[in-house]
Amino acid sequence: MDAMTRAYLSHTKVHVEESKPLPLSATINTVCEKFQNGEGFTLAEDLEHINYEGTHFYGIHRDKQMKSNVSTTVKAYQAMKSHVLSLMELDPSTPVYQIVGDSAAYGHEGTQRTMEFLRNVITPEALVLYGYTGHFEKDGTRCVNASVSDFITAENRPALGNIVGYHTPAALENWNCSGPDLKHYFLVYGDDESKEGGKGTVFGDDVTSSDYFSDYLLLCEGGVQSFRQACNFLLLGKPVYTITDLRGEKTASAVIEKTGERKKYFAASDFLFYLKKKVADCGSEITRDVLNAWSDEYFDAHLFSNPNRKDAGTKRKLMDDAWKIFIENDLHKQLHLVNLHHTPSKARI
Repeated sequence: MDAMTRAYLSHTKVHVEESKPLPLSATINTVCEKFQNGEGFTLAEDLEHINYEGTHFYGIHRDKQMKSNVSTTVKAYQAMKSHVLSLMELDPSTPVYQIVGDSAAYGHEGTQRTMEFLRNVITPEALVLYGYTGHFEKDGTRCVNASVSDFITAENRPALGNIVGYHTPAALENWNCSGPDLKHYFLVYGDDESKEGGKGTVFGDDVTSSDYFSDYLLLCEGGVQSFRQACNFLLLGKPVYTITDLRGEKTASAVIEKTGERKKYFAASDFLFYLKKKVADCGSEITRDVLNAWSDEYFDAHLFSNPNRKDAGTKRKLMDDAWKIFIENDLHKQLHLVNLHHTPSKARI
């Protein structure tokens, strides 16, 4: 632990209420207000810290995540990571594995394979970073975040919950989501977290911080937000490990009412390997027109997203932003960083 951190901790008073501890959703609202009022302690450029009732919140304003350019942003997050790891009493060289994927529960076999994937890939000394709010279904199936929660609990792994000011409390209060009691959260907040429109931070607003903070991306199927994050990792030259075919029958595909045709939903892992194969098989120059034609071909055969999901309205902008990043930065040249990881399933043993 560095001298600055020791000095800070020696003067930090934990806020204690006489009443029962607030639920996390209410605590997030309270901490957001404190950050908005400038009550956080500055750890690094634009990153603040509040120790609230023994729980550490590392806060950054949504509009301050990205710096003037990529290299400057990388340096800024290296400094942020150093302070956060120090406060978590972890070695400064600790690798950070971020796990992303489906917010709907996988099938029974997919849930099992996801857990095996996490155990096989995440190294023993690593810090786990994930989106926290998950669906724990009564039948034992799990979405990606619930799978990670099970993993860190069973394996007693250090974890950093990535949360936002508006959508995380909404998910905890209204979307039947939950998560374990963590001691450390990375919070992206806005100017007004009382409503979604305009000023409240929603899922997807935090991808800059989570992606620049992490060293490896574990992609468990995933939708458009996961693809956007994979693009950030390719842009930064960071490895992406993926696993496919995790979804159950209800979440893998849907029937088109007008035609009666069944189509699969978009999957980030599948789309990346579709692009990787196209690049490998292409014997001519790969231009933007070629890439756009490949994308159109894929989406002609796949559904963009499930319109019944609570956060469906955020998906189009995420995909447009992600594809723009992919095109403008020639990320098809970085697809060698994407690796398909095979885990044995019960059916295959």
